[in-house]
Parts: sequence; structure tokens; C-alpha cells
Amino acid sequence: MKSTLKIITGILVIIEAIIAVFGFFGTLSQGFFAAIISFAISIAVLAPLVAVWLLLSEVETLEIKVRYLENEHIRRDIIESEPISNTVPEAQRGRRAITSWTCAKCGTVNKANTANCENCGGAY
Repeated sequence: MKSTLKIITGILVIIEAIIAVFGFFGTLSQGFFAAIISFAISIAVLAPLVAVWLLLSEVETLEIKVRYLENEHIRRDIIESEPISNTVPEAQRGRRAITSWTCAKCGTVNKANTANCENCGGAY
């Protein structure tokens, strides 16, 4: 919807610019001062249209930023509500790793035949 408004406003800006040029040359035969006044009035009408066109571009940019922030907020809520996926069941606590392993808490790669993380102390 806003992009349609932007296109329509852009077309109106172009039409008004053409009218300003033709109005200037059309009133030039009546005198240079009349042509300048005609051109100034056309520019005065053109200024709000250009402002609306620029503001519609800004609104689209702000909508994209708001959607990104909303999605980021939702992602953060999902991550915070998820349980830690690499927790070890009670039956397997105290086991030692056969190969090197990555700690679920801090991401440290630990040596084989260890039960706890060398960095944070988390269980295998």
C-alpha cells in the first residue's frame, strides 16, 4: 500500500514539475516577472509532494527496522525459554568421554577421557 502511494506521489511530482516548466514558458510572454511568480507558485506546490514522497520512503525503512526488532525480540524470548539441549541425564553423570568433546555451556573443546570441562567445570 505504501509503495503504491510512493509511486503515485512520484508521478504527481513529475507532473507538477512538467507543469512548472510549461507554466514558466507559457507566462514568459506576459513578462519575466509573471513567469518567475508562476514558477515560484509551482515550486511551492511541488515542495509538499516531494516531502510526502521522502517521508513515505522513511516510513518503509522504519517499518523494516521495527519488524527486525520484533523478530529479534521473539528470537531472544525463544532462546531464553528453551532448556539447554546438551544436558546429561542423571544416569550418565560421572562418565568420561571416549573422544574429545565440546562443552555445552562454554563451547570449550575438551580432551578425551575427561568427565568435566577444563574451562567451566561443566559435566560431560
